[in-house]
Amino acid sequence: MFEDFKLQRVDSLRRQVGDYLREEIRRGKLPGGSKLPSTQALAEHWGTHAANIHAAIRPLVKEGLLLRKPGVGTVVNTMVNTRLETIAIYMLADTWHPGNIFSRLVVGFIEQELNRRNIECLVINENRVGAGYEQVKRLADTRRLQGMIAPGVRDRAQLRDFFRLPVPFSVIGAGHFNNRLSYNLPEFAAQIVTAVQRQQCRSVGILCSIPAYPHPKNSSEREEHSFYELLFKLLADASIETRPEWTVTVQYDNQCTPDTYGTFAYKGFRQIWASAQRPEALFVGTDDLIAGTLLAMLKSKVTAPDDIKLVLNRNSELSILCPLPCVMVETSIAQMATSLVELVIDQFHGRPVTPAGMHYTLQEYPEGNIDF
Repeated sequence: MFEDFKLQRVDSLRRQVGDYLREEIRRGKLPGGSKLPSTQALAEHWGTHAANIHAAIRPLVKEGLLLRKPGVGTVVNTMVNTRLETIAIYMLADTWHPGNIFSRLVVGFIEQELNRRNIECLVINENRVGAGYEQVKRLADTRRLQGMIAPGVRDRAQLRDFFRLPVPFSVIGAGHFNNRLSYNLPEFAAQIVTAVQRQQCRSVGILCSIPAYPHPKNSSEREEHSFYELLFKLLADASIETRPEWTVTVQYDNQCTPDTYGTFAYKGFRQIWASAQRPEALFVGTDDLIAGTLLAMLKSKVTAPDDIKLVLNRNSELSILCPLPCVMVETSIAQMATSLVELVIDQFHGRPVTPAGMHYTLQEYPEGNIDF
């Protein structure tokens, strides 16, 4: 078995092995029910390490071509399904909180995208005891679903559980893995600076719910921490002043909840406005903070653009009532949904994936954003 296949390039041997096995299965040369040699035997046959064989086989398990059977080994699935028929959307326990509008919109747009592609959609809601994940695992193990989208999952332990599932999945977040929709924070930072420049301001305050992580512990935290380093560098390069007393940020994940974003923004604006010298502009992101900021401005009798000019971040499909002139740095939830679905589809079909990135556009609202 496999005598006609020789590794050609060491740097891509995992993909070579995976592509070869995938083709052999789909051509019927490895029939359903046949057992693969052990990973150690395959590694010795091809002169590589067993870890490389494990890594090559893992995507084929997620595609449903191979099955891992305890006590037996790795066998070819007798019911190979080359069509992606069902994808689950896994939502965290707080999805249906009245303040969590973004998550509900994400679910709706993912459902629309899956329906457009004739893929059945299952929405699985988590509870406080993990029953949602157990349901996903049962459906994945029995191949009743072939993929999963978990847009709100950030917990590293939970992500490790998802990587163990025999189906591909995608998430929104930071980190060193490819099956994710990246926040694309460098583009975000650049667009914020451009928005401040459009307002013709030479100083800006920052009120932001992206965690700053003063002492980042992993790649995900470092990625978000670096957003602020890059933002402040780009502002300095553009000769736009920032000061510590003008900067109010969330310090760690889950510091704010849908119940506390308003209070955080209200106090944050009041803190910035209490400075002896005030910035000409204020950036507010994400959209969860806008309402609290506007209430604080009302309380402090601050008007825009006379007293301060506003740069706000929002998702374009999320209606935000802001009757004051502003520049919006906008993302599209529909684009996010399409990217998350395509990441799962590409994995299912064995295509290489790289992190998809959010896109940011600038929209000026000289009379304020009051359209619904």
